[in-house]
Amino acid sequence: MASSKSTGLGEPILDGLPICVPQILMPRADIPLDKWATVACDQFESEPAYWKEMAAHAEGSPSALNIVFPEVYLASVTGADPSEDTKRIEQIGKTMKQYVADGVFRERAPAFLALDRKTEQVASRKGLIVAVDLDEYNYNCPEPTLIRPTEKTIVARLPPRIAIRKDAPLELPHIIMIIDDPGKTVIEPLFTTEGLTTPEYECSLFKGAGSVKGLTVTPKGTEHVASAMKALAAKEFAAAEAGKRKPSTILIGDGNHSLATAKSCWENLKTQAGIDKETHPARFALVELQNLHDDGVVFEPIHRILEGASADEVQATLETAWGCKATPFVSPQPIHSVVIVRPEGKFTMVPPMDKLPIVSMTEPMDDFVAKHPEVKIGYVHGEEPVEDAVKEGKAVGLLLPKLDKSRFLETVHAIGTLPRKAFSMGEANEKRFYIEARNILP
Repeated sequence: MASSKSTGLGEPILDGLPICVPQILMPRADIPLDKWATVACDQFESEPAYWKEMAAHAEGSPSALNIVFPEVYLASVTGADPSEDTKRIEQIGKTMKQYVADGVFRERAPAFLALDRKTEQVASRKGLIVAVDLDEYNYNCPEPTLIRPTEKTIVARLPPRIAIRKDAPLELPHIIMIIDDPGKTVIEPLFTTEGLTTPEYECSLFKGAGSVKGLTVTPKGTEHVASAMKALAAKEFAAAEAGKRKPSTILIGDGNHSLATAKSCWENLKTQAGIDKETHPARFALVELQNLHDDGVVFEPIHRILEGASADEVQATLETAWGCKATPFVSPQPIHSVVIVRPEGKFTMVPPMDKLPIVSMTEPMDDFVAKHPEVKIGYVHGEEPVEDAVKEGKAVGLLLPKLDKSRFLETVHAIGTLPRKAFSMGEANEKRFYIEARNILP
């Protein structure tokens, strides 16, 4: 394996790639994985009942639930005193240290982990756990980096996450990153070619979220990943040169703010005396890599609810911006269209074809909300909450089409980052669960 350097934990850093082979921590064999596994902290934020049930389910056993901060409990969500956040963060830090001291994790040699996730919506979604180099990434980057954000980062969302990470001995990832691999050369062979992986675990996930299988990638499998990733990177560098743009080998699909948090903490850590900037484990962040072209990787739209807005004004704003007229809704809607949901029914509007609808819609709607301080904009999964809000009166809905995966990269390269809340990778119960952990202290 081409690796001339490794982190302070002995994790090989792959030459010529912004990746290291992580030393993944897994719970001991006697700890039930179904009680340990916990959904990403930013899910079910408006459903405290989900998190109560999860706590009851995990009771009496070590659980990732006790070392993450579900956003449903943030003071900014509950209206509690901000000092409650500080108390919870201190408790998380104590529990992490306690888990390490109690030997909750078993030591494993550095190795990638291949994942196969099954949900109610998809039969299989393949992934690969790696650690990425934060020095090759910048959020809201003026200059495009090799590891590229795809959505705007809201810096105001970072402080509670930074408070948790800055003194934490461990990280648990819910970041999903994407590679553009139409030939399915990197991840897929790990599941079909003999000798590249060995089975490690299988786990059913809480509340109908499906199941996940983990396979340890063998040294031969690591060689495969390194050479296939390099070949993919070479193609991207050539395409970038031809298109007179900057190359990007890995894109962020989900967990944008978590990666931005890891970056902020690393930048702060780098300024301290005695820190080895080349090999410190915190220079790398644990993520799951997925292939944009995997049938199990589905981009769901995030719809808008404009509370307190006039349907006529919203419709007129978009018709003027797009030079189109709304027509009564007919199913199926054109793939390149936005549906406005009004009390009297649904109407279809077709924005100009040169940009994705989400891009065309964001600026006029941001301007509209800025000019109408009485209007509140909400972001939701699924059409039902939009229709319910409009039925209750005082709201206008905008239904967005599914993001066209084939135009996703072209758009990112053309405009840099997509507007915030542009898409979601799957439904809430398809999100990544915390199972694997990694040490970020030497």
